[in-house]
Amino acid sequence: MVKLLQDIENALDIFVGRKCYSAKNKILFLEGLCLILVGDKQKGATLVDHAIAVAVYVDDVEEKLFFKQMLKKYVT
Repeated sequence: MVKLLQDIENALDIFVGRKCYSAKNKILFLEGLCLILVGDKQKGATLVDHAIAVAVYVDDVEEKLFFKQMLKKYVT
């Protein structure tokens, strides 16, 4: 889980630097992701169940796709 969060945080850093994705949105995204991951661990659910829900934090369509793919690679 820590590796996943680090990878996503690094990816978000790139978006914050390159695009208009704000640092505040980045923090909200990571907080939301942490809550979902913790909840999944307790319930025994898989990340793929929530990949789309997590992507809601991102406005841009291409970014949504990027994060969905990033999350899905950790499911298997």
